[in-house]
Amino acid sequence: MASAGSSVRTLKRGYSPPRSTTAARRARLPTAKESRFKPRTTPSARRPAEVVFDDIENVKRRRLDAAMPAASVRHLTRSAAAEGSRSFLATAPRSTAREVTVFPLDNLKEWAEEATTSQSRVYRGEGDLKHRLEQLGKKSVGSKRMRQALAKRTRSRRRLQRHTWSLRATRGLSTVLEELAMSPKTSVDFQRRLNCFWDFVDMYKLPTSPDKALDEALADWADLEFLSGEGFAVGEKLLQALERWALLHRASRIILVPRFRKVLRSWRKNAPRTSRLPCPEEYLWLAVGIVAYAGHVSMSLCLVAMFATYLRPTAMSLLYTDDLVSPDKEDQGHHVLVLAPVERETSTKTGFFDETVILDGDLCPSLGQLLQRQADAQDAAAAARGHEGPVPLWDFKPRELFTVFRGACELARLHDIDTLYQLRHGGASRDLLLKRRTAGEIQERLHHATPNSSRIYNKPGRILQLVKKLDSSALQFAFHVRDTYSSCVRAGEFPKPPMWRSGAVVSPGSTLESDTALTSW
Repeated sequence: MASAGSSVRTLKRGYSPPRSTTAARRARLPTAKESRFKPRTTPSARRPAEVVFDDIENVKRRRLDAAMPAASVRHLTRSAAAEGSRSFLATAPRSTAREVTVFPLDNLKEWAEEATTSQSRVYRGEGDLKHRLEQLGKKSVGSKRMRQALAKRTRSRRRLQRHTWSLRATRGLSTVLEELAMSPKTSVDFQRRLNCFWDFVDMYKLPTSPDKALDEALADWADLEFLSGEGFAVGEKLLQALERWALLHRASRIILVPRFRKVLRSWRKNAPRTSRLPCPEEYLWLAVGIVAYAGHVSMSLCLVAMFATYLRPTAMSLLYTDDLVSPDKEDQGHHVLVLAPVERETSTKTGFFDETVILDGDLCPSLGQLLQRQADAQDAAAAARGHEGPVPLWDFKPRELFTVFRGACELARLHDIDTLYQLRHGGASRDLLLKRRTAGEIQERLHHATPNSSRIYNKPGRILQLVKKLDSSALQFAFHVRDTYSSCVRAGEFPKPPMWRSGAVVSPGSTLESDTALTSW
């Protein structure tokens, strides 16, 4: 029993046999070189000063032409501290260009700091580089996961600032993603069209269930709108609004209205859509000269950029200063615009991210430099205000640009130009008419999915008709603005428009087409 109890005690955690037994067992253990058992060194043993000095000499021999790494210096510092010696003879490496006869511990610490800060100058061999690459590779995996987690948290915080999660679909409401599928303006427009149709149904006491009755009510409504002069786009938008309504309020999630769809095809054939005419280049420079002379130089630059890049007005207004990428040297490439970076989670109208527009046109050869000048001015103004985050490229609101542009068109009596979208159409038509780009290049620059969408810009006859409406003085002014636009922007001075009388003043509440401000051409 005693022997069994003693064996149990030896298995208990923390139990140590008597010192005499341990010493006896250690004496019987093999100590050959091939054995994995080594006799324990006593902790009180200390290394003599000669051994420490030899270690220093060995390190010096191995690294004669390089600075001593910080790890070696820390090792020698600990060794010298253990010995208690405050000074010993040593020679610094050649790369430090100095010799020290008395080398105290303070100098060792200073040398360690210098070696740590000059890691970029330390020579590393092939083995050191291989080890460093392995370390960086292993570290990058964890750092990538950390960056992804931080980016996810940032996206969540930004989204929660605009939306709040709750049960929506199960309670008959639109979800957040369904609301984001269309703009708030479009959603309000759909609801307005639905209300108008329901009022029509209530007025004539028409049934809307089943789908056959709804189909017949829609056909009668289409006849009324067609005879009232409406285009077929009114019927298409109502159909889209009804399909969205069915997703939320119908058990089948769909509506079957084959008769109304056939009516829409006839409506489209008998009432074709009237497309906007492209803006001729002469109209552009005429409006640009008027806007710039009024002091809106950045707005005039925006109009030129919109014409040259074929960008939609919304895409142009959403540009930031870091979306403009400039070459290292002006003569070694073109400036580039990056549209809808994926980091901002805002796509273009076609639903794409990271689209690119190269500023390589001949409409204004220095357009990239002028845009970079505008971006630098915006960055400087933002830094002066202490603004943090992305800086908008333009210093005005889209509504202000539209108002000034419409005023310039009215002043120049360009009655065929009524929207900024015609600048996008005009740039594509101009390059196609002058054969500056092929049809495929224009389609890619317009970001159109099919060639059919780009056919509406091939209207050279209509463009020539618009240009012939201008008189010689207006044409001469437009050409002068085109030739001197870059120098005028840098100088800040523009020529006076010929249709603006000297001394004529327009008050903020008056219209630009007043007889007191216009001459008869």
